[in-house]
Amino acid sequence: MNINISTVHGELTPHMKEYALRKVRKIERFLAGGMLEAQVNFSIKDPWVNAEAILKVKNGGTVVAKAREDDVFKAVDSMVDKLERQVKHLKDRRSVNRKRASQRVKSVMMDETVRESFTEEPQAEE
Repeated sequence: MNINISTVHGELTPHMKEYALRKVRKIERFLAGGMLEAQVNFSIKDPWVNAEAILKVKNGGTVVAKAREDDVFKAVDSMVDKLERQVKHLKDRRSVNRKRASQRVKSVMMDETVRESFTEEPQAEE
């Protein structure tokens, strides 16, 4: 997985960059290796810090989270919280869709079984 960090209108200390890297890497555990690339952008304009993360996920999906705080660390924490919520929601949606697909197959199978039982003619006993 490739994580890029960029800044506009200011500089981040190595400690701040490492903190952001650690936090964004934690998101990968929710995706089970499904994160392909992450771009984290910071815009520092006193007194605000804008943080934005763009994650490219397998299956062509993109997850975006933005946060605006008065401190870099608060901005990173807020951004990562938003990412976690979105990734969990995405993961839940996929599992629900999978379950729905299997339920559809099951209902079709049941419908065919019911139709067959009604179309069979009772056997005459001799």
